[in-house]
Amino acid sequence: MLIERFLKVAEEDNEKLLSRIRHRTDVVGIKIPTVEIRFESLSVEGNAYVGTRALPTLPNFVVNSIQVSGRVTYCGHEFQEFVPQRTCAYISQQECHFGEMTIRKTLEFSGRCLGVGTKYDLLAELFRREKEAGIKPDLEVDAFMKATSMSGQDNHIVVDYVLKPAPETYELFDDIILISENHIVYQGPRYNVLDFFEYVGFKCPERKGVADFLQEGIKLDEELGVPYDRSSVHHDALVKERYIISNKELLKACFLRELLLIKRNAFLYIFKTMQLTIMSIICMTVFFRTEMNVGHLEDGNKFYGALFCSLLNIMFNGVSELMLTTQRLPMFYKERDSLLYLTWAFALPIWVLRIPISFGESFIWISLTYYTVGFAPSSDRFFKQFLAFVCINQMAQGLFQFTAVVARSIVVAPVIEVMELFELVSLRNLIVGLPGVNGLSTEQRKRLTVAVELVANPSIIFMDELTSGLDARVAAIVMRTVRNTVDTGRTILLLMKRGGRVIYAGTLGCHSHKLVEYFEDVPGVPKIQEGTNPAAWMLDISSDAVESQLDLDFAEIYSHSELYKETQQDVFNLFGATYSIIMFLGISTCSTVMPVVSIERTILYRERAAGVYLEMAFSIAQVSIEAVYGAIQTFVYCVILFLVIGYPWHLVNFLWYYFFICMSLLYFSLYGMMLFSLTPCYQIAAIAMSFFLTTWNIFSGFLIPRTEISIWWRWYYWASSVAWTIYGLFASHLGNVESLVEVAGLGSMPVKQFLKKSFGFDYDFLAVVAAAHIGFVLLFLFVFTYGIKFLNFQRRYTGDG
Repeated sequence: MLIERFLKVAEEDNEKLLSRIRHRTDVVGIKIPTVEIRFESLSVEGNAYVGTRALPTLPNFVVNSIQVSGRVTYCGHEFQEFVPQRTCAYISQQECHFGEMTIRKTLEFSGRCLGVGTKYDLLAELFRREKEAGIKPDLEVDAFMKATSMSGQDNHIVVDYVLKPAPETYELFDDIILISENHIVYQGPRYNVLDFFEYVGFKCPERKGVADFLQEGIKLDEELGVPYDRSSVHHDALVKERYIISNKELLKACFLRELLLIKRNAFLYIFKTMQLTIMSIICMTVFFRTEMNVGHLEDGNKFYGALFCSLLNIMFNGVSELMLTTQRLPMFYKERDSLLYLTWAFALPIWVLRIPISFGESFIWISLTYYTVGFAPSSDRFFKQFLAFVCINQMAQGLFQFTAVVARSIVVAPVIEVMELFELVSLRNLIVGLPGVNGLSTEQRKRLTVAVELVANPSIIFMDELTSGLDARVAAIVMRTVRNTVDTGRTILLLMKRGGRVIYAGTLGCHSHKLVEYFEDVPGVPKIQEGTNPAAWMLDISSDAVESQLDLDFAEIYSHSELYKETQQDVFNLFGATYSIIMFLGISTCSTVMPVVSIERTILYRERAAGVYLEMAFSIAQVSIEAVYGAIQTFVYCVILFLVIGYPWHLVNFLWYYFFICMSLLYFSLYGMMLFSLTPCYQIAAIAMSFFLTTWNIFSGFLIPRTEISIWWRWYYWASSVAWTIYGLFASHLGNVESLVEVAGLGSMPVKQFLKKSFGFDYDFLAVVAAAHIGFVLLFLFVFTYGIKFLNFQRRYTGDG
């Protein structure tokens, strides 16, 4: 109400109001606290560089140092004697604000954290002097100053002012005389005075009045000759406390702002909850059981699938925290460095306010799925799983926030995980050195070699002769890190012999007796000596030198052995590798394309309004670029992977493989572009992406085969593009294979029969599968074009809430 009364016409009333405030303080002789800065023999020296030395890199920052000498004082105080962040303010060229908050709420939060500063003390001193002088203040000005100065209020009016003196009649004079300390400083024409002072080293600033400049100039020598009187400094000129208000008030201010941000992002959290509810209903009906059957392998696989689906949803429903935290970091660093609050006051409300969300999401999931899936009916196990899900959800949210804070971008986040994975944390500061001379040992160097490749977070890793040249102890250390890598969900293909040929694959047995028996049965291989490490013995007898000496080819021997005979598990392993390829490539492709579309959509809005081009041209250009990039990427990927993953090598098989991988990358890219065109922001698009990718994952045929999906959900299997891609890849390579495979409990049967019985894959259905991929591409392209053409999500927040 005060603002509306005083500032009806901002351009006119603002100056009037500030003039009335200035007049009130001048009448009683109150001066606003100011800071005088003095330089004494100040010198800053540095070299200017070009080329790579001029780049703002860390080494250049260290090498291209500057030399500073001299002394700078602030009202007679050294820099360490006060808090500069609270005494002055730095206005950066980068605008960092919370987009969800109004101007009023932004300023109100700043006022809460910073307090009213010197205004309260000035107002108290003003009242005292006015009372002594018998002056009755202007009621309107008095009300405004009280509103801006009262400490501890919920709402503050944030304003400040700078008034300039009226212009002098300097231009009316022809000649001037300047006198300082009874000495004539200048006498002569007015139009020559600036040239004279510039000649002696004093240049008038462009926007400063000449009279003000001359008056300040003749007093400068007099003022600097006298040491600054520290006792005359206003006690509020230099702030010496880092935080004006108490920790409790800082926490309260941050807590209220976090509540406001949750309120402004209410749609995001409601959308997440609805997504989790729908996913729990899907999981409940897909894995619907009335009681837990035991004793059968098939039942165990189904419950593993249900648990995996539950953990996947509970964990990744908090993935939006990664993006929210990343977006908030610039504001946090700015406010923290300005000493608005302590770091814990910012972080604690975020954690506390996420706890009810974790309880709510976990309760929704477990209440809908626990008994309907058929887990143990006892209540104590129900609540144990509920508590476990709450902790997992909290852990996942904390992990995503930690990743965002430490890495500050999603790309850097694996630079930390990999070091822990390969047990390199304790070695992180060691010099790599030269092989065999200094630095890292052989096994440490081998671990570093693998870790370097994992920084890019690949979904599939090829390890060529990983233990070559290592003894048994070192090989065991390296293989332990490989085991750690497998535990993260990555697929690893080990090439144990030159050329990528396997010489043994099977169980080791107790004390590796099966491995030893296999190699000892090969003619010419020496028996293992008592007390010899089986791993070291195996590496010795399978070396190239021994093969040449005995004229043996262990890879050829293995390919004709009974051990090489395909089993049911071999097919499942290949199926798992195929599933991993599609899902991880798809998620990576879909996630990386959305930030690009986010930037380009903003540009599209402006250029579309200007009539630069049609939306269809924009869509076709986007898809064309993605198609070309995807085709090249797929070719490189397929040539490398197809040769070693284990598919039968035929040209037709390779062409089918290339087609399905290329089309899957294309429809995943279009899917990400489509989602962003239909949603208002990146966060909502990411949540929608995780929702549909999770459903595609459930109905891909991997967690539960199509033949075992409930009849009322089987239709969604055909709506999952991932299921079609896995169908095409597997059926095109193994759907017509006549060789036998060992099936547990059923004996031997042709591979194609096993695929049709277990997964429902039919080689004759490939033409329809290929057509479905083209259909998905066209569907996502059409919806993307529609969203870009008819939807506009540009909007502004309104209101004062």
